[in-house]
Amino acid sequence: MALFSLILVLLLERARLLPGWWRLESWWQETEQSENDRRILGDRRWAFVLPLLPAVATGLLLALLEGFVWGLATLTIWVVVLAAVMGDASLRDSYLALIRAGCREDLAALAHHDDHLREAAAASGATVNSLSTTLFWLNFRYYGAIILLAALGSPVLVVAYVSLCHVLAQRNELAPQAQRAFAMVIHAVDSLLVRIAGLLYVFVGDFARSFPLWLQSLYHWREAPSLVLGRIATAAADREALRHSPLVEACHSVTLAKRQIVGLLVVVAVLTIYGWVI
Repeated sequence: MALFSLILVLLLERARLLPGWWRLESWWQETEQSENDRRILGDRRWAFVLPLLPAVATGLLLALLEGFVWGLATLTIWVVVLAAVMGDASLRDSYLALIRAGCREDLAALAHHDDHLREAAAASGATVNSLSTTLFWLNFRYYGAIILLAALGSPVLVVAYVSLCHVLAQRNELAPQAQRAFAMVIHAVDSLLVRIAGLLYVFVGDFARSFPLWLQSLYHWREAPSLVLGRIATAAADREALRHSPLVEACHSVTLAKRQIVGLLVVVAVLTIYGWVI
């Protein structure tokens, strides 16, 4: 179920067949514009409840439709949910625009799109210090984490993770108690997922340089997940490529990230064969 759904949604996302209005984050953005919803997020009695409602609704729907139409209903929910959280068309457009700007040597446009990508990474709570670490983190946030949560859990976990990440970004609207609690949960989840994703970078990149850094990360769980992932992925990458022009740096970083995603899918396929993943 997980493997087929992930592959299908990735193909649809790459073909740009997923509508932007269907995304879960689009729904949350509309929520931000509602005065009543902003008041609820600021109320400590309800701030813990609202972000979990989409996940609860997904869980109830899966439970009600389990086994319905020979499992096709459950498969449909998997595909629909993953389609609502996988990737981000606007960030991909920014990356493609950055590549085009680099090809025509338009430094002003290149810097503009670089800033946009870094702002998107910073909005998700990441600490980035280069274009390559920005791309590594965005790939993890919109692809790697989704794949891992779908494989390790279910669409319910995926929806809960994306909802908490987006609500946590609304720091001005969120109740302080909920903000601290959500930040701790997301840090714990990201810390675990980053080390799994980092191990894949070790195997698809420079093993000798990245594996010692991955081992060191097992002793520093309080460090920001974005810094851990960036350090491991950067060590796994080609040093000369990252020292080259921004165009070469971006292309090499995304190529390595794509190889890591393929590695994640291979792992999910193996676990599915042995019955460890549904």
